[in-house]
Amino acid sequence: MGLFDIFTGAPAKKAAEQAKQAAGQQRSYFDQVGGANTAAIEGGLDLSLGALTQGYNTGAGAVGQGYSDASGYLNSGAGAARAAYDPLKALSSKYGGATTMALNSLGVNGAQGQADARGAFQAGPAYNFNMEQGLEAINRRRAAGGMLDGGNADRDAQTFGAGLASNEYDKWMNQLLGFTSPELAATSGTATGLAGIETGLGQGQAGLATQRGSMMADLAQRYGTGQAGLQTGAANAKVGSALALAQPYANTYKQEADASKYAADAQMAGSKNMWGLGMNLASLGTGLIPGGGIGAMFGGGGNPSMGGNSNPFMSSGNVNPAYMQYG
Repeated sequence: MGLFDIFTGAPAKKAAEQAKQAAGQQRSYFDQVGGANTAAIEGGLDLSLGALTQGYNTGAGAVGQGYSDASGYLNSGAGAARAAYDPLKALSSKYGGATTMALNSLGVNGAQGQADARGAFQAGPAYNFNMEQGLEAINRRRAAGGMLDGGNADRDAQTFGAGLASNEYDKWMNQLLGFTSPELAATSGTATGLAGIETGLGQGQAGLATQRGSMMADLAQRYGTGQAGLQTGAANAKVGSALALAQPYANTYKQEADASKYAADAQMAGSKNMWGLGMNLASLGTGLIPGGGIGAMFGGGGNPSMGGNSNPFMSSGNVNPAYMQYG
C-alpha cells in the first residue's frame, strides 16, 4: 500500500471491486444451479409423462384385447347354440314336405300341384295294395259265378275303384294335414330359440361394449389426472427452486450496492483526508518559511539557507534537497 493510499481510498475501491466480482460469480453460480434444477425437473417430467403414456397405451391395449377375446367367445357360444337347432330345423323341413303335399292335394298350388299330389297318392303302397286286393276279390267272385267277362264285372270294378280312391284319398290328405302342427311346432321352436340366441348375443355385445367404454373412460380420466398432476408438480418444483434462489440472488445485488457505497464513502473520506493534509502542509509551511506564508511556501526567493529557493518542491515534482536539508 502506498503512502498516500489512505488519502485516495484506493484500498476501499479495490475491496469494493473484489466484492462486486464475487457477487457476480455468485449470481453466475446461482444461474447454473437454477438452470440445472429446471433441466432436472423437466427431464423428470418428460420421463414421468412417457411412463404415464406407456401405461395408458398398455391399459388401452389390454382393454381392446379383452373386448376382442370376450366378443370372440360370445360369438363362438352363439354359433354352438345355433348349431344345436339344426336337427330341429331339419325336422321342420321334413314336416314341411308333408304339408306342401297336403296343400297340393287341396289345389292351393294349382293344377300341377294337384297332379303331383294325385301321382304321389296313387304311387303309395297302401292304395295299390287295397286296389289290387279288392279287384282280385271281385274277379274271384265273378269267376265263380261265370260272369267274369260281363259288363257288370267292369261296373263293379269301377265302382270299387272310385270308392276306394275317394276314401283312401281323404285319409291320405288328413294324414298329410296332421303334419301341420308338428311342422309349426318345430318351426316356431327353431325361430324362438334362434331369436333368443341373437338377442342374447346382442345384449352380450352391448354389455361388452359398455364395459370397454367405461374402462377406456376411466383410463382416459386417470391419464388426464396424472398428466395434470405431473405438470402441476413440475411447475411447483420450478417455483420452489426459483424461490429458494431468489433471496441469495437478491443478496448479491445488495452486496454490490454495499460495496459501491463503501467505495464511495472511502473515496469521500480520502478526499477529506487529502484536503486535511493540504491544509496541514499549508500551516506547516507558514510556520517554517521566514517571511513566507503560503505564497512564500510555493513561490520563489525566500530563505537563503534553502539554496535561494524557499519552494519545498522542485519543478520535477520531487522534494527540494535544500528543503530536506533545512528540515
